[in-house]
Amino acid sequence: MTSRGPIFLFLALCSAGCIQPDQPVAAQNSTQTASLKPATTTRNCLSRVWQARPSPNQNFDRQFDRHGSDSFSCDAYTSASAVQQSLTNLRDAAHHRDVSGIARQLHYPFRFIDRRGRGSLIRSRAAFESQARAILTPDVYAALGRMTLSSAHLIPTQGIFFELGGLWLVNEGVGQVPRLATINHRALSIAREPVGNR
Repeated sequence: MTSRGPIFLFLALCSAGCIQPDQPVAAQNSTQTASLKPATTTRNCLSRVWQARPSPNQNFDRQFDRHGSDSFSCDAYTSASAVQQSLTNLRDAAHHRDVSGIARQLHYPFRFIDRRGRGSLIRSRAAFESQARAILTPDVYAALGRMTLSSAHLIPTQGIFFELGGLWLVNEGVGQVPRLATINHRALSIAREPVGNR
């Protein structure tokens, strides 16, 4: 479902100054979530995640939990169905150009990085909506509309990224629906370049 190529390229970009999002689960719940990583099977991780979800879609989660050599339950502390819910919410809001709908799907403080690589933190929904015209460009709407489980890339304890880190989802707690924590115009611009030009 995933290739290591985009992850290696993303890490190379980050070594040159890419700004990663905050990691709420890793930073705030490290003792709670650390026990998930050494699980001998993903069944252990899924069981822990399902305990935190009101109505888990267990069949879907079992089918799509593994993501290359990683898993949503052991490495992102959530379930495939929770990620799918997040992506559906964001795609629908992007399709309708619903700024308020997107704002409701964000993790705050939210990080915005412009095309020159300059980062800023947006700390509230109202602040995001006031700056939305600069952040939610046609390219961003298109990228949000392209997000699927199969195009996701996991970095354990860091989050789930798309488009070379142009879009980052983070998890605010075990089993929760991930939220969009970063929009990075610079990374989105690089992701659109032909591979040979990156």
